[in-house]
Amino acid sequence: DGQEPSHPELLKYLSQQFVIHGYDLKYLAQLIFESDLYQRQASTDITAIQGMLDSTYHFSAPVLRRMEAEQIVDSLFEICGKPFDAGRMCIDIDGARDYHNSLDLGAPRRAWQFTSPSNERDRPSLALPFGEPFIALLKTFGWRDTRQSPLTVRESTSTPLQPAILANGLLGQRFTRLSDDSDFTELALQDQTLAALIEATFMKTLTREPKPEERKLFSELLQPGYAVRVIPNPAPVIREPLPRNLVSWSNHVNSRANEIKVELEGAVKKGDPPTNRLHDDWRNRYEDMLWTLLNSPEFIFVP
Repeated sequence: DGQEPSHPELLKYLSQQFVIHGYDLKYLAQLIFESDLYQRQASTDITAIQGMLDSTYHFSAPVLRRMEAEQIVDSLFEICGKPFDAGRMCIDIDGARDYHNSLDLGAPRRAWQFTSPSNERDRPSLALPFGEPFIALLKTFGWRDTRQSPLTVRESTSTPLQPAILANGLLGQRFTRLSDDSDFTELALQDQTLAALIEATFMKTLTREPKPEERKLFSELLQPGYAVRVIPNPAPVIREPLPRNLVSWSNHVNSRANEIKVELEGAVKKGDPPTNRLHDDWRNRYEDMLWTLLNSPEFIFVP
């Protein structure tokens, strides 16, 4: 667009490498991503930012930015290792309606696969209780639930609801809950020192080592009872069977349909059942640590 490159020799070198390696975009991206310049730490110094605004812009470091809504949801479950268990995005699970009127979008495994539940009518029987906590968090962080009206540039203004839903929402609860399907539960059961557990938790959650003051803080929190945290030969956690896949468009006007969806909503609010392999007192304190890391400002910012 008529713009002069700030470093023409670098542009020429990258062009040559692109051609030499058969126009391989992956190789070109790897070349850039592995460079010292690209891997520099993001700066939050306001004077440096103001300096860039007042002069010709040259890339000096990555820009610190908040993750998109989908990235936040995917990160939560990728870190803790739990499945979404969001149910099917469909209110016609028995296929009684014509496909022009009711789509079955399947069970989401990534955040981009969610869409509007299309249950604006005030009927509990049309609710999607397993998927609605995901949709609530996504919408809070600027996601639009209507695929027909996407936004290229989303609203990035922070709101009080954003930290509130992470701190008190159901997805934050599932992230911190040490259930049998949580990677953090397996991490806590390993035969390792407390320092190693704290470091592994930081690396898994924030992808960095803990600072000395953080290591001291969480050591004091988790040290009591750490040696006897594991319960030998515990009773297995038995989940109560839930009345799933019983309500569809064909029977949603039945009064029992409302009751079933209310029961499911109550089960979702209870969250995942905690493991029996760890003592409750120590488990609660480790969950407090995970809650603290989840709500730290750096959790939702990259790089």
